[in-house]
Amino acid sequence: MKDGLFLASSLHEASRDHAFNGIDLFKFICAFMVCMIHVPPFQTSVFGLDRLNFYLMQGVCRIAVPYFFVSSGFLLFR
Repeated sequence: MKDGLFLASSLHEASRDHAFNGIDLFKFICAFMVCMIHVPPFQTSVFGLDRLNFYLMQGVCRIAVPYFFVSSGFLLFR
């Protein structure tokens, strides 16, 4: 019984010092996505790239802001 208590407390302490590298990497990528929402990444004078800008900004890049809310909530209440 004592060994189980020791294991549970050591796991709890280890989780406080855990680095979340995947979360940090995706936050870095999402920061560029937020920039792409406000500034179109491709020139619109080239044929077809205006549609690519639209789909990239309205489809893919819109996941960045909710991801920031979710990741900050996870890290604040951990």
